[in-house]
Amino acid sequence: MFMKKMLIIPVLMFSIACSDSTDTKKDTATTSQQSTESNNAKIAFYINERPVYESRMIQRNIDKVINDEIIYEAALIEKMDLDPEINKQVAGFKKSLILGTIKGKVISDHLKNNVITEEEVKAHYEKNINDYSTLNVLQISSSDKDAIDDLYNKVSNGKSFEETFSAIKNSGVIITKRQLENTKKYNRLFDKMEIGSMSAPNKKNALNYTYRITEVKVKPFKYSKNKIRFHLISISKPKAVNDYAESVKAKHNIKVKMVN
Repeated sequence: MFMKKMLIIPVLMFSIACSDSTDTKKDTATTSQQSTESNNAKIAFYINERPVYESRMIQRNIDKVINDEIIYEAALIEKMDLDPEINKQVAGFKKSLILGTIKGKVISDHLKNNVITEEEVKAHYEKNINDYSTLNVLQISSSDKDAIDDLYNKVSNGKSFEETFSAIKNSGVIITKRQLENTKKYNRLFDKMEIGSMSAPNKKNALNYTYRITEVKVKPFKYSKNKIRFHLISISKPKAVNDYAESVKAKHNIKVKMVN
């Protein structure tokens, strides 16, 4: 029981997944030794008759490796490799390993066969130019909703912003403007990213706001293309995995039944 309490499951998982039960350790050791030696791998030491290879020793303290193997051997003797909870975790590890291996190959093959071209990167940049632009904007605010609506409507219909703003302010309405620079925060508020464009009025807390673009700064393509390429690669990976899943689903006639 002491061993069951003290044993650290993560240390066991890979070894248990790859090992036979205690009853067949000797045969496994002999077979593994012959197979490994034929591949020029070297045995570092034995725990009872089970070989431990030098690959386990890479950049590890030998005493710690020996301790781990002693603990693992004792666990096998106590038949902890038959513990249902451990085998449940081993099954989960095995599933993750299989999925990771397959998905890794699918993605690797996809990227090898579907290189993102400069033309694709440029097309994405041009289509989503707002994402690569920062703005200088005037933030206009007032507690008087009618004043903000009036300013927005008149300027949108061709009236001078400065003249309209001054007229509203001179009428006694408290209305302010503040310059905000190099921001992307308000890009989504504008239908057109053009100097002079104004955003539709909106209210936050007790104040009403509208914004007016005073300068558009577009990040040049040459400084954006690497980020875009990485983005396009990233979004292509899930699609490649999904396409593979659909193909093997059809190949093996796999049924998916949802439970409400």
